[in-house]
Amino acid sequence: HYYIFKGGALINWAADIEENSFPVNWSNSSLVSGMTEVTIESMLYLRQAERDGSDSHIMTFFGTESSFLIRLGDTFEPGQIMVVKNSSGKYPDNANDRTKAPVGEWFHLAVTHDASTSIRIYINGELNSTTAAAGGTFSLTSSCYIGKSYNDNRYWPGMIVETRVWNKVRTQEEIAAYMY
Repeated sequence: HYYIFKGGALINWAADIEENSFPVNWSNSSLVSGMTEVTIESMLYLRQAERDGSDSHIMTFFGTESSFLIRLGDTFEPGQIMVVKNSSGKYPDNANDRTKAPVGEWFHLAVTHDASTSIRIYINGELNSTTAAAGGTFSLTSSCYIGKSYNDNRYWPGMIVETRVWNKVRTQEEIAAYMY
């Protein structure tokens, strides 16, 4: 089940996907296959940074397991935004770079990865993290989900709206100008 809420605020419709997810079925999967660049962005609401139960510290927003995932709490501490690419690494990989997702409020998250092998994390249009990442291609073609990874226990505890995937790197100016 999922719920759609309608209100009179900036965000009029939101999918409450707690313990739910959406498989992404691309109409043209060639656009997200063999990628070297990507920008993924969305408006998110996170209820909590940690849950009880199996894999309670890992909460997935978007991606394909073993290819390209955006999730929280995979290393260091709960609520930290992480990118997992090709099972080769978790980024940021520096214990001092602990960009956390805001809890209990709407926020815009954008993650970019460019061919020069850097991953950038933006919150509300502001650059929060830049990390060197392993090169190579990745794909979002099989088992791509919004709201979980392969494990149903790794669900996003909150709401998600306006998820966008670009097969290019958007600039900070583009991200900030079109967040809403």
